[in-house]
Amino acid sequence: MVVYAQDRQDIEKITAEGKPARFEQAVTEDSEETKGEARRIEYHAKESLVIFDGDARLQRGQNKFAGSRIEYESDNKVVRAGKAVSGNGRVQIMIQPNNGAKQ
Repeated sequence: MVVYAQDRQDIEKITAEGKPARFEQAVTEDSEETKGEARRIEYHAKESLVIFDGDARLQRGQNKFAGSRIEYESDNKVVRAGKAVSGNGRVQIMIQPNNGAKQ
């Protein structure tokens, strides 16, 4: 894991590599638990953007996404999945019906 910070205080970016590297975002009043994993994960603090690259998987509540690259905007709760530069284009998505629960 590498942390990029300005003046040793403001985090700009964090990168992690693993087999797999893992990410977890705790439940808050307005969001569900989010977990993800990939061979490489980048967190861009300013944009609240998490990029999962290489055998990427993301689960937000009961919704699941898998592909070679997934981008997750945690502030906007937006997920984009697609092909990584060196991966294939297959994306798998399983979205549960909205039952009125918090998003």
